[in-house]
Amino acid sequence: NVLPDFLLKHRHKLVALTIKVVPLSKIRRARRPNSDYSSLKVCEREVRISEEMFEHAKIPVFETTDTSIEEIATYVVQAMKFGIAETDV
Repeated sequence: NVLPDFLLKHRHKLVALTIKVVPLSKIRRARRPNSDYSSLKVCEREVRISEEMFEHAKIPVFETTDTSIEEIATYVVQAMKFGIAETDV
């Protein structure tokens, strides 16, 4: 799986946010109980595929499961300010 070209051409402006599988599944179960959408298997697959795409595109990934929105914003601003998004992370 690869990011679409329209995103890849702006790769230097991108950062990726990810979440651990169990909390993602819990959030989804609250939205859609008893659905495949919230199963651990589906969540594991989606997180794995996403992280592989980001790694392949050399987009920095921030694991944000237990991170406040303020901390996430700080990470993103620092990544952009220091050009982290343009290098291998």
